[in-house]
Amino acid sequence: ELTGISADMLHGKPRPEELMPEFYAFIGKRPLLAHNASFDARFLQAEMARANLFVENSTLCTMLLARRLIQDTTDHKLGTLKNYIHYQSGPDHKEHRALDDVMVTASLWMYLRNTLEKITGTRAHDIHTYKKISRMSKSQLRKGLEKISRQTAQTAV
Repeated sequence: ELTGISADMLHGKPRPEELMPEFYAFIGKRPLLAHNASFDARFLQAEMARANLFVENSTLCTMLLARRLIQDTTDHKLGTLKNYIHYQSGPDHKEHRALDDVMVTASLWMYLRNTLEKITGTRAHDIHTYKKISRMSKSQLRKGLEKISRQTAQTAV
C-alpha cells in the first residue's frame, strides 16, 4: 500500500535471494547511504540472509544528519526535506519508489555535505565525522561543530 507495488508487478521477476549475491558484490565494503538507514538496514540484512550473506558495511543516515544540520523543518521525512532543498522532481516522481527516493536522498546528501562544508570551511570530512555529528545532541551540536572545524583547520595546515 505504501509503495504502490502490487504482487502482479513482481510476478516473473527474480527472487531477492537470486539478486543479493550480485548486489553484495556491487557494494563491496563501501559505506552505504540511506534516509532512515536503520529501517533499510533491517530489510537489507533480511534479504541478504536469504542468500546466506551478511552485510557489515558502515551506514550513514541522511535523516539523522539532517536532524542536526537542518533544524527549521516540521519533520525530517524525505518528502519534507525534498521540498526544503528545492529538489526538482519530474512529473512521474513517486515517493517510496526506489529510484525516485534514491535521487532525492543523493541530492539531500550533497546538500548536507555542502552545508557542513560552509560551517567548517572544508569538504575533507570522513564517514566517522558525519556519524559523530549524527549522534550529537542538539545541545552539544554548536560546540561539536566548532571542534570539528578547528580540527579540520589544524589538519589542513
